[in-house]
Amino acid sequence: INYRYADTTGKELDIDGDIVSFRRRGTSFQPNYYRDPFTDDLLSERIYRNNTPTDINIYTAKVDYEQPFYKGKLGFGGKLTDVKTKNTFDFYNVYGTGDIKDIDRSNKFNYDENVKALYVNYNRPLSKKTTVQAGVRMENTKSEGDLLRNNPQPDDVVKRNYTDFFPSGAITYTVNQKNTLNLSYSRRIDRPSYQNLNPFEDKLDELTYRKGNAFLNPQYT
Repeated sequence: INYRYADTTGKELDIDGDIVSFRRRGTSFQPNYYRDPFTDDLLSERIYRNNTPTDINIYTAKVDYEQPFYKGKLGFGGKLTDVKTKNTFDFYNVYGTGDIKDIDRSNKFNYDENVKALYVNYNRPLSKKTTVQAGVRMENTKSEGDLLRNNPQPDDVVKRNYTDFFPSGAITYTVNQKNTLNLSYSRRIDRPSYQNLNPFEDKLDELTYRKGNAFLNPQYT
């Protein structure tokens, strides 16, 4: 949903709201057969089946306002993002009589993340050829990851709450119609993907598995 207001004096107001739902119903079947290298006789077999449904709900609300200010434009606003993810990992041993759930390998991982951001930005021309821009954004991130399994561990629940500042600035000089010089600085954040934060083991084959790390930190650029 979007609402936009603008008048002849240069004032602009934008309001946005979004809801995103992601659903995945993943399954896998892993038959492993061990045979004699000379006779090819079957020595043993280990057969697995996985069910890995994932539900992700993302809610965002954003407000942006801009108006003329001191021969330039001043803008400020805020954004709220709330993410809720639910991951289920059901592991089954497959026998001739049917599937038997392995409760020591099956688990659930729930991850909630809330990001609140406020920003202010100002840009103005210094001359016909030179323009400057400066701004700063503040973000507060609050998250909680909760791994639910049959044998609980002390690090199954990971909580975080941190605040960062992200300044930016730029100077643009127009040499002519075909050439422009630009000097800019900005600080940005890149958070781990939800799958990389998920600490349960995903068995790829008899000898290989992959798992995420709930203690991953964001990286800064």
